[in-house]
Amino acid sequence: MRIFFGLLAFAALFSVILKPSLAEDDLPIDVALGETEIHVQSKVDNVTIDSVTVNRGNCWIYPIYFSMKLPHALRFGETLILIIDPNCNPIEIDVETDLGQFTFTD
Repeated sequence: MRIFFGLLAFAALFSVILKPSLAEDDLPIDVALGETEIHVQSKVDNVTIDSVTVNRGNCWIYPIYFSMKLPHALRFGETLILIIDPNCNPIEIDVETDLGQFTFTD
């Protein structure tokens, strides 16, 4: 468990917040890009992440834990962590939720 929180803290230090296509206050989620992972965090009481697509499907992603497979329900403040293919350079991330589809760009 300590290793998980250590990795999470390390990722937070090196994360980049991607710019959403809508006004940030209108979004039910935030997306942050770490060195090897994507963090999708809920900003509402309940949201279900149905799918995440990186670079229009040209990058492989997979959950850090089997329990985080998609679709995945998040409560306020909870985070879904997805691992990115190390050969990928994410410039566009599409997140489909039960509250709509949102595109984040670098």
